[in-house]
Amino acid sequence: MKFIFITGFLLVMIGEANSQTDKHTKGAIITWVTSTHDFGDIIQGEKVEYTFKLINTGDQPLIITNVEVTCGCTVPKGWPRDPIAPEESARKAK
Repeated sequence: MKFIFITGFLLVMIGEANSQTDKHTKGAIITWVTSTHDFGDIIQGEKVEYTFKLINTGDQPLIITNVEVTCGCTVPKGWPRDPIAPEESARKAK
């Protein structure tokens, strides 16, 4: 009897775990068209710029409230302040 109870319990738990997959995820999802860029050789003091493109692949508007960098030599500018609708794209200058 214990074996049947434990087996049934495990089957219910596995079913619950499988029902919580990414298919049911709600919200905004950032998908980068390109996430890196190679500037090649840069002469000291030269200013370079590249624009990264992103797409909101979620089902809710994407709102970017802050952008942080890991290096002091990089300055983010021009990121979209307005909400980005699902399946819409935006560009972020960097």
